[in-house]
Amino acid sequence: MRFAGRWFSVVVLATVILVTVCSGLSCAAPAASPEPAPVTAPEPVTEPAPAPSPESQANLNPDAPVVLKMSLPSSDTVIGEKRVRSWLNSRIECNVEGADTANLKYSWTSANGTLRAAKGLSLEGGTARAVDWMAPGAGGDYKVNVTVTDGNGNQARGQVNFKVVCCSSE
Repeated sequence: MRFAGRWFSVVVLATVILVTVCSGLSCAAPAASPEPAPVTAPEPVTEPAPAPSPESQANLNPDAPVVLKMSLPSSDTVIGEKRVRSWLNSRIECNVEGADTANLKYSWTSANGTLRAAKGLSLEGGTARAVDWMAPGAGGDYKVNVTVTDGNGNQARGQVNFKVVCCSSE
């Protein structure tokens, strides 16, 4: 039994020494060094592509509206062109400069196809500065005309020439 008591004393003594030494020193695991910031490549600098002309834009994007830029008063007719497929809608917008836009009246005509005022506007009331024209079912050349009149009787005219195709080979 005496032998067992010595081992117990040695283990207790070793534990006391270890605790005493560790409390005076830093026995904790070393602190983790901060992670380096990730390295990112700089954004490539590219030149913006030149804006397409209205004519090429109309041919590249069939959903792009035809915009007639008009001035009041004017004796010139503003012409726009677009190639579309039969039975599809095309948006036509009038941007009028040099006039009080609150007092403008728009009069739209088309011998073929169907004209509808853009949402919230009226063909009958003359407030439709934008319309949707549905192409007829037959291929060919068609025109949509607009006359814009201000409160003083000044007018400007616009016309959109549509080339309607009915097949992909045209």
